[in-house]
Amino acid sequence: HPLIAVNQIKDTIFYDNIIVAGEISDDYGITKLNFVYTNNDDILTKIPIEIRDGVTNQEFFFQKNLKDLGLEKGNTLKYYFEVYDNDGINGNKLTKSNYLTLVIPSKEILENNLEKEKRGINKSYEKTLSKSEELKKKLNKLTEELKSKKTLDWQDKAKIEQLLDEHKELKNQLVENQKKKNLNEQK
Repeated sequence: HPLIAVNQIKDTIFYDNIIVAGEISDDYGITKLNFVYTNNDDILTKIPIEIRDGVTNQEFFFQKNLKDLGLEKGNTLKYYFEVYDNDGINGNKLTKSNYLTLVIPSKEILENNLEKEKRGINKSYEKTLSKSEELKKKLNKLTEELKSKKTLDWQDKAKIEQLLDEHKELKNQLVENQKKKNLNEQK
């Protein structure tokens, strides 16, 4: 019998697509691979997936927009994959993957999640702003200390390095916050 392994990759940002990667194999080669699903009407539908004929071991990638499958926010998709071998003597044998389920959150749940993310981003911005003010005070204090010195000792250099590290960390945090904000706006 043919073997099949699948891995669902969840689109947890937009919930617009089903994405699955997998591997199929058989001693005689593979003749057919299907995506079999049912949406809310409980009718099984098969979608053939293109494969390389006769190859004994191959990977596949399947992506489909959920709207193309007749699904909307708040629906549930139940699916599996079926693979057929190329045994011409005894007849093609079939193996099914495990049944998988994809629950598509309702519009309300998505909006609530989006609001939580916005609040988290705002808190992160506030924290970054606070760190920025703190760093500015440290920099001003160090500047005053160094004005009175003619040469820098190792402690002064260490303080400068620490401030530079804090500045770099702050800058990275701002970039992360901006990425999150941009992603959130896309939703």
